[in-house]
Amino acid sequence: MMTSQPYFSFPPARAAMVPAFAFHPSQAQLKPPVSAVSASSPAFQQLQDQAIINQALDLMGDIQFLPQDVATIQDMGIKPLFRNGKEALDLIRQRGIKVGFGNMGNSSAHAQWVNDANFIMINQRYRNNPSPAIVSAISEALLHEAAHAKDAPDLEEGATSSIVEETDCLALNAMAHHFHEMSNPELARNAPASPLLANGVNLYSDFFFKDPDPNRPALVNRIVEKYGSLPAASPIHPLPQMQNGKVSLVARVMAQLNENQIKYWNANQPVGPSRPVLNGSVAAVLQTPQPSQTTAPAPVSPSPPPPPVANPPEESADILPAGTHEAGSQLFFNA
Repeated sequence: MMTSQPYFSFPPARAAMVPAFAFHPSQAQLKPPVSAVSASSPAFQQLQDQAIINQALDLMGDIQFLPQDVATIQDMGIKPLFRNGKEALDLIRQRGIKVGFGNMGNSSAHAQWVNDANFIMINQRYRNNPSPAIVSAISEALLHEAAHAKDAPDLEEGATSSIVEETDCLALNAMAHHFHEMSNPELARNAPASPLLANGVNLYSDFFFKDPDPNRPALVNRIVEKYGSLPAASPIHPLPQMQNGKVSLVARVMAQLNENQIKYWNANQPVGPSRPVLNGSVAAVLQTPQPSQTTAPAPVSPSPPPPPVANPPEESADILPAGTHEAGSQLFFNA
């Protein structure tokens, strides 16, 4: 387990050589040594960054998924990509994956995996905040990105993420956060008022494990909003095969995308008696056999259908849509 180091330490200071007279206290003042690191210097920033990252990695390595949470996500057709946080920490160490803060522009994503650089970049909005809730959120984001990094050796050139992959990674976020909530209830009570927490790690734990509706409509809509433009699956992350008539979370997402597509089609047809109208619903799609293709199912229509339409994004959204983005030659996976 990686151990955090103190930011810096002062060597023992020596009193200045000023004579002290009887019955009169010395006026000598102790001053920090010249070699002390300034709190505004790049060296101090680097030390503070590393201390926060080390704490987050340590915390990630201690994560143990709750058995009932694992059973819940498996019932949704989600594959746990790690058995615990230590597996993710071991992967980061064995692969020599670099972890650091970086400028992600206007992105409000927690972190992103930079495949070509073997680097997990943490949003610098988390910088300079060693509060337990923030360090905990970073550890959960690192777990998510480590799951993306796990596939790196098997990725083909130009590969993108998929709805299945992002859903699998989000489940890790939710299980990790739920573990932290259960093991340290004070964490949530003392958390700072940060959109990165309120609209991110806190939200997914609620969507996965606290929604009384077994169909998880809030979670479905969130995934549609964030990742609806991605292919449904990939060779590394195939569509789940469900048994006993159960419906996977990804199937519900695809059904919602299908319904959005139909609404989009009907709303954009010319007005008149010859206007074609498509019929379809989430319920109807879920009654059909699960698709074997890796792209969104398209409704039958008189002419080629429009592309899948995700829900309108929320301004306060914490995780950006489209899990992969090209930036030069680097492939990014957002979390």
